Amino acid sequence: TPPDAADPYRVRVALLAADGATLAAWDTGERAAAAEWREEAHTFADYGPRLRAVRFELGGADRERWAGHY
Repeated sequence: TPPDAADPYRVRVALLAADGATLAAWDTGERAAAAEWREEAHTFADYGPRLRAVRFELGGADRERWAGHY
């Protein structure tokens, strides 16, 4: 990977029922991080009264190994 390549990231959100069943989900898919700030937004609708929890999954890669240097 070239040193100036954008780092990949992914955002996943799931609405869960009390039994852990997924009522609705949204996933950005893998995207390239930009140098500027980016907002990821999604609106859930019609998921019903069974909603009891929201699961967020955030992931990505630091290809340049900047961790600890900012």
